[in-house]
Amino acid sequence: MNLADNQRGAVVASVNPDKAAAASGIQAGDIIVAVNQVPVKSARQVTQAIAQAGKSGRKSVLLLVERDGGQIYVAVPFANG
Repeated sequence: MNLADNQRGAVVASVNPDKAAAASGIQAGDIIVAVNQVPVKSARQVTQAIAQAGKSGRKSVLLLVERDGGQIYVAVPFANG
């Protein structure tokens, strides 16, 4: 998943179709505004929050995503979980 910064969060620039994010429904153009219910404002914050969740032993990460004017939660499992 490639990310770019946005005023409200991190924009998903592209999604590898063979990865868990795509299988979970993440789409290019989605804006990630929270990771595990913690607001994020940049691609770096998203990457750091996901890495921290993985290090803490979580099996998945919960993303709050803005899409088409609404917000949805998307659970993305870690590859090893």
